[in-house]
Amino acid sequence: MAMAMAMAMAITMAMAMAMAITMAMAMAMAMAMAIAMAKSKAKAENKPKAYAMSSSFDLLGCPESSAIFEIINENEGKNVVSYSTVTRWFAKFRVDDEKLEDKPRAGRPSKLDKDALRCKIEDDPHITIRELEDLLNCGKSTIGDHLKAMGMVKKLDKWVPHNLTDLQKAKRRCASEKLLQRCKNEEFLDRIVTIDEKWISFNNTRRSTSWCKRGEAPKHVPKPELHEKKLMVTVWWCSSGVIQYDFMKPGQSITADTYCAQIDKLRHNLPTMVRRRGPIILQDNARPHAAKKTVAKFRELGYEVLEHPPYSPDLAPTDFHLFKHLSSFLNGRIFKTPDDAKNAFKNFINSRYPEFYNRGIKKLVNRWQDCIDSDDILNCIHGLRWKPDDVAERCFPSHPSKDEFLQCSESKKGRQLLAEAGERTPTPLVEVPLIHRDASEVVNVTLFIEAQCSDTTKFLFEQFLPVWHKLGQHIALEILPYGKVTCQQVRGDYKCTCQHGEDECELDSLANCILNNPKLKHLVVPLIICIQGTANVKAAAKKCLRYPFMNAMARCATSNEGRTLLAAAGNRTYHYTRGNDLLEVPTVAINGIPNDYALRNLEDTVCSNMNSVQREELCQPELKIELELELELESELNSVLRLDPKKESELPLELELELKFELECKSEPEGQNLNLSLSLSLSLRGA
Repeated sequence: MAMAMAMAMAITMAMAMAMAITMAMAMAMAMAMAIAMAKSKAKAENKPKAYAMSSSFDLLGCPESSAIFEIINENEGKNVVSYSTVTRWFAKFRVDDEKLEDKPRAGRPSKLDKDALRCKIEDDPHITIRELEDLLNCGKSTIGDHLKAMGMVKKLDKWVPHNLTDLQKAKRRCASEKLLQRCKNEEFLDRIVTIDEKWISFNNTRRSTSWCKRGEAPKHVPKPELHEKKLMVTVWWCSSGVIQYDFMKPGQSITADTYCAQIDKLRHNLPTMVRRRGPIILQDNARPHAAKKTVAKFRELGYEVLEHPPYSPDLAPTDFHLFKHLSSFLNGRIFKTPDDAKNAFKNFINSRYPEFYNRGIKKLVNRWQDCIDSDDILNCIHGLRWKPDDVAERCFPSHPSKDEFLQCSESKKGRQLLAEAGERTPTPLVEVPLIHRDASEVVNVTLFIEAQCSDTTKFLFEQFLPVWHKLGQHIALEILPYGKVTCQQVRGDYKCTCQHGEDECELDSLANCILNNPKLKHLVVPLIICIQGTANVKAAAKKCLRYPFMNAMARCATSNEGRTLLAAAGNRTYHYTRGNDLLEVPTVAINGIPNDYALRNLEDTVCSNMNSVQREELCQPELKIELELELELESELNSVLRLDPKKESELPLELELELKFELECKSEPEGQNLNLSLSLSLSLRGA
């Protein structure tokens, strides 16, 4: 029974489909016949096609269009299509126009020049719509519509504590890179104890907008006093919660002495897990925090102080997390006595769950990454001559600034900046391995070298190699064998021109092949120094490498792979120099910043960038001792000169002997090095 019903339904559906196909074929045949009749009629009357479709009004009485209208309604159903629609399509078919798209409309031309509007905003971002209306001679609503179409919105400028210099930005980036790398190698966030101070005002009312009826006067808010009462609180906290807090007297600020007293108190209040693993102090660079007495106190207790770049409240959890919520909690409150302010702060602390503090510490990872990304985007864009969409997709595919970048690229200023960046050759970014990156406390040293540069050879042997043997375990080394090379991409390969000829290009490629080979990572420094100054790749491979690396590295240096790695080293070099050529080779960068003094005294530069504990252990100053001895010799001299003591009065002599020597003592990891210089002066005076 079920099978019979299924077959009946299938037959019914097949018949319905057949009827639909038949109706469609009938409509097509009818319209084709109508078109053919219209063409023959126009030809018989010797009228041009344009006259036949001169207006739809002439076609209203056309029997062909009426016949098509009747056929369609008879087969498809009544009122399926209107008669005017049939005549309109009939007119299009007469002139062989079978397109379904609408013709482009001219529309009303815009009076506003978009480029001029964009330039005015770029020149003065604070310009108002009323000022734009006067400058561009256009209506306010029109300007507003164009600004909306450009994706522009007006935002209030944000106050920042300090306008950072390039040097301070570089320090922020280097510190963030170091801390982020350490976070990947070591779980130390739970050991962080962060601290900061905040003034709690007695009057926390602020002027803000409020809803009121039309015509009603706004509410009145009294201005704060010029010298309003306030109370300073110092908070020490970690991922598990607040450890301790201390209030100063009203109007009194913190000093190095009071700060050291709080450190002594902290020692007894540390959570068990933090005390067991050792606390890591995260503080800003305020004077009481960086005072000599404070540094000595932390050293005495053995507490590590985490590196914090200057003017970086966005990298301090107390500023961007704890005090931000505290300000919201105190907003609108008025305190009459210091006790009221203290109680309000205690209520805020008691209202927070442990997850609140843990979330604030964990935000540090994203903050460090954002600090790096803000600079990486500029580094990625520079040196590319690709289309803006490709640059955005490569440099920040999911970044919120992607749309803003694309809008800027369409403007006059954006085209100018993109043209300047297009002067550089696009090269694939291949990560150059860092050596000794495992240590938590290291100094980042970057060497920009060339294989056949005599100054580079002298620096590597006289400056770098002794420092590497002495302090290598505390150096994060990055070597970029590129120098003043220029590379151009030609049909999937790179054509490079070097300062000292083609052999130097291949030697630099050989050095990059060695740097990119993980099996040779532990031999990078001796191999790079061995290659330095050799004649060509064949001689360098034979001198410095053994089977099977000798042939493999030589092939890499002379192949597309080696040239690609060389171009990648150039890309990394331009990242450091912001797209400019190196002024001199070699160049040394300490913590991402080129340092000329490092070329003359690398050891002193590295030591000055270490923390105080490492500096005392590894960089002891030279010890010089000068002694002066005066000796009077009589009988010994007489014996030497073979003088008769009995006749001494006949030849009276007076002897002055001056002995000077200088002792130099330098401590080295393998022992003591002693240098002794001796000078002797002898004077004889006789009657």
